[in-house]
Amino acid sequence: MALSALVALVAHAPADPYFGESLQAWEQGRFIQFHGAAQWVGWLWPYVALVYLLVRVASRDNE
Repeated sequence: MALSALVALVAHAPADPYFGESLQAWEQGRFIQFHGAAQWVGWLWPYVALVYLLVRVASRDNE
C-alpha cells in the first residue's frame, strides 16, 4: 500500500524547475543519454520492487 502511495505521489509531482537550465548547459548528446537512462529507471523501479516483494513473501510462505 505504501509503495502504491509513493508511486502516485511521484506521478503527481511538478516538473523540475532546473530542467531547462540544465538542458542548455549540458552537451546535447550526453543529456539525452542520461535522460533516457533516468526514464528507464523511473519506469522500471516500481515493477522491480513489486517482484522483489512478491519473491520475499513467497519465500517466507515456503519456510
